[in-house]
Amino acid sequence: MTQPNRTVILYGIAAVVLVFAFFEWVIDPIHVYQEELNARIQHATQQIQEIQRLGQAYSASKALQSPPSNQKHTAQFTLFSFLEQTADKTNVRKYISSMRQSSRSLSEEGNEESVEIRLEKMPLRQLVSFLYQVENTPQGVFVKTLTLRPNSTEGMNGELTVSVPKNKQEE
Repeated sequence: MTQPNRTVILYGIAAVVLVFAFFEWVIDPIHVYQEELNARIQHATQQIQEIQRLGQAYSASKALQSPPSNQKHTAQFTLFSFLEQTADKTNVRKYISSMRQSSRSLSEEGNEESVEIRLEKMPLRQLVSFLYQVENTPQGVFVKTLTLRPNSTEGMNGELTVSVPKNKQEE
């Protein structure tokens, strides 16, 4: 073999190696990255479809949520007086150290009336009875927050916030 033929063969082999290296280190990683992006896009599309489905279900349930006429608030209903009456009925008034009323706007159509109650040395059995009476009302009263700490001597200490949604026309 002559020197020029060897050089041509070496250049040919070097070109094949360079083409192979270019494919292995440039083209193939681009294809892998493109496949990963396609998988991410497909996953994001599925998430968007799920969010849209949940949004439709939420809208449908919100439309069904308007209470029947026998469950609407009466003009006389106030959360604070309701809680006082319920506390008297369940004998927990002596464990209530304070009650603070507040109201906040939820939207153009409605407000949320809330009462924050501070409890001291309340037995668990009476607390459960009180909470059951509070949440089982036709006015839609619910316990928004509840924080309890055991008292080393007797009962529980804690705070709870009770809320009820109200339409602005009912106020």
